[in-house]
Amino acid sequence: MGFAMLMVVFHHIAIDINSSLFAFLHYHGGFGVDVFLLLSGLGLYFSTKKGLNLKEFYLKRIIRIIPIYAIVIAVVTLIKGPYNLNDYLVKVSTLGYWFNGPIFDWFIPALLFLYLIYPLFYYVLNKNSIVSLILVILIYFVVMVLPIGSDFGFLYRIPTFLIGIILGKLIVNRNEYPFKGMYLVIYSFFAIGVILLIYAFDMYYQKGLNPTIIPELKINGWLWLPYFLLTIGFSLFVAFVFKKMASKKLNNFFAFIGGISLEIYLIHSQFIELTRYITNEYHLSKPLIGFILISLSFIVAYYFSKLNVIIMNVLNKKLLNIKTI
Repeated sequence: MGFAMLMVVFHHIAIDINSSLFAFLHYHGGFGVDVFLLLSGLGLYFSTKKGLNLKEFYLKRIIRIIPIYAIVIAVVTLIKGPYNLNDYLVKVSTLGYWFNGPIFDWFIPALLFLYLIYPLFYYVLNKNSIVSLILVILIYFVVMVLPIGSDFGFLYRIPTFLIGIILGKLIVNRNEYPFKGMYLVIYSFFAIGVILLIYAFDMYYQKGLNPTIIPELKINGWLWLPYFLLTIGFSLFVAFVFKKMASKKLNNFFAFIGGISLEIYLIHSQFIELTRYITNEYHLSKPLIGFILISLSFIVAYYFSKLNVIIMNVLNKKLLNIKTI
C-alpha cells in the first residue's frame, strides 16, 4: 500500500520531462489506486474471514474515514474558502459526488461505495466462488461497453476491488485451492494487459488525434481498461522485489507510508496545488519547491494520522466497546 500511495503522489505531481517513457510512467502512476483497491479488498476478507457483523463492519469503516475526512475538508475550507456550511456538509457526506454537487475528491466516495457493497459480495463469494468470479468478469465487460461520459476512473476499478476479495479467500483457504498453474494464468493476463496498455497509450498520444473519431473520454477508458489484468501480477512482482532486496529500512519506510496512506491521499494534493501557485506566482523552481512541499505534506499527514488514531480510539470505545486500535 505504501508503494501504491507513492505511485499516486508521483502521478499527481505536475512534472514535464520530454520523454515518452517518463510520460508513460507518469500518466499511469494512477495505477497505484488499483493496487490500493486490490489490497483493500484482500485486507477486508482477512479482517472478516471469521464472520461478518454488519453493524461492526460499517461502523469501523465510517470511524476510520469520515472523522478525518471531515477535519481535512474543514481545514482546507478555513484556509481556502468558500465558507458555506451546506457545501461543507455535502462534501463530507460524499453526496455531492453522486448528485453533481460540491465535492472534495472522488476516491473517498468511491471507497465508501465499495465498502457498502462488500458484505453482499462477501456473502456471494462464501456461497459459491465460481459465481462470484463470473460476476466480476460480467461487471468488467459491462463497464467496457458503457457510453461516453461514464465515470471510467471509478467504474473500471470495481472489478479490481472485488478480485482482491476473491484473492483474499484463495490465500486464507490455500489448502483447499491448489495454486499450481495460477502464476501462469496471472502473468498471462499481465502480458495481455501490458500489450493493451502500450497500444492504448500509443493511440491516445498519436499526433493529430481527432476527438470526433476517438472521443477522449472513451480513450481514457481504454487507458484504464488493462489495469484489471495487470494488478495482481504487478503486486506480486513488487512484493517479490521487496523480498529479494530484504532491506529492513526500506520495508519499514513503505510500511510507514502504507500506514498513513489515507491521510497522505487527503493532504498531498493540497500541497501540490500550493506548489503550482507558488512557482507560477513567484517564478520559482517547480522541482525544488515541489520536493519541499510534498515532503512537508507527508509530515503533516503523519500528524493528522496521529490525531485520527486518537479519534478512532475514542469512537471505537464509545460505539464498539473496543479499547485500542
